[in-house]
Amino acid sequence: MKREDGSQTRLLIAYFSGTGNTAYVAAYLKQALGRLPLTTDLDAIERRQPARARTFDILAIGFPVYGCAPPSLVLDYIDLLPDGNGRGTFVFCTKAFFAGGAPQLALRRLVRRGYVPLGVVTVQMPGSDALAFSRKGSKRTMAAANRDYSQISEIDRFIAMGAEAIAAIAAGNSAGPYRIHHFPNVVASVLTGFCIAMMPLIMGFLRRRLRADGRCISCGLCERICPVGNIRVQHGRPRFNQHCILCLRCLHNCPREAIQIGRATVDKTRWRGPSGSFHPPEGLQGGTAQAEMIGGKKAQ
Repeated sequence: MKREDGSQTRLLIAYFSGTGNTAYVAAYLKQALGRLPLTTDLDAIERRQPARARTFDILAIGFPVYGCAPPSLVLDYIDLLPDGNGRGTFVFCTKAFFAGGAPQLALRRLVRRGYVPLGVVTVQMPGSDALAFSRKGSKRTMAAANRDYSQISEIDRFIAMGAEAIAAIAAGNSAGPYRIHHFPNVVASVLTGFCIAMMPLIMGFLRRRLRADGRCISCGLCERICPVGNIRVQHGRPRFNQHCILCLRCLHNCPREAIQIGRATVDKTRWRGPSGSFHPPEGLQGGTAQAEMIGGKKAQ
């Protein structure tokens, strides 16, 4: 179950998590993979150079679905990956309602980079976007807070189905025989196209309403945790630029709940993942230039 040089097969789980859902699933996935003959590493995408993937035998990419598509930061990360040279890859994503063709969009990018697609899994999780506009104590908020997250059946089924392929690769076999051909159905394709076409309008509308209200204490956390370097604290107040990906990380993690989208999110629910303890990466490796490189390829 080891490579020719005697070292154990390595799997990298590279993920992006805006408000904690995907981070939780990524950690669950790592634990579930523990029973297979692998060494598994877990990396937040915005903290690592894509070139690091070169040192791994299997690559897993995880992300939340934004408007039936992966976040642009994730697609940029994939485009910057070194050539896969036939190594295996699989995609997992978290969704609130409908994933559409999001996992397939990511998988096609990975195939273009030379990776062999091994599978796709989507996981239903609470939508941090809807929760941001929901009253504390509302039915939606309480359902998210009281749900049992100890077992993620979608991940368990995926690993059970893919264990043979992963074990075979770990034993030194090629990923080629385990290639999947996974395409969204016609309805998913149409809805995905519609969502992607509409997203610039929706995102533009919401971006213009991002603000910090009078509860802001100028702590600078929002600037430090923004995955694409979109926020700058100037004269003691956050300033939001125009390459926000609307991950809502700043809104949900502000210690004073000062960041708002207009007035619609004032005193509404804040979500920090299923455990309630999600802490986004601070002080991105490589600083702002790194964030901008992955979060929009030198965002303008």
